[in-house]
Amino acid sequence: MIKKSIITTFIFSIIALFSIPVFAQDIAKGAENTLNGIKGGVQNMTTDASHAMEGVKNGAKNVVDDVTSSSQTRTDTTDYTATRTSSTGMTNASAHNTTLVWTVLSITGLVILALVWYYGRQTTSRR
Repeated sequence: MIKKSIITTFIFSIIALFSIPVFAQDIAKGAENTLNGIKGGVQNMTTDASHAMEGVKNGAKNVVDDVTSSSQTRTDTTDYTATRTSSTGMTNASAHNTTLVWTVLSITGLVILALVWYYGRQTTSRR
């Protein structure tokens, strides 16, 4: 019985020794492909980020140009009047809406707390 175990172990060891380099090559090729894919992804990401920053720069330039042209147009017109707005003159409708929103938020918060408490109390074991 010991001879069979030794022969089986020896054969298994020889097979393992010859197959490890083959598996290692496959793993190395797979790792290389994975790293090349990651490298390509990072390069694409940096290219996209640079294009996005270019777009932001162009957008900001367009906004500045629009504001400049708008201010030049406004100074040229003499019939421009501004309307002053104030937040102190709240109407009853807006005060009612604010109260309604806070009431709904309070009730929703209480319902959420009640549900959490209810489901938390359902556990009866102490494991």
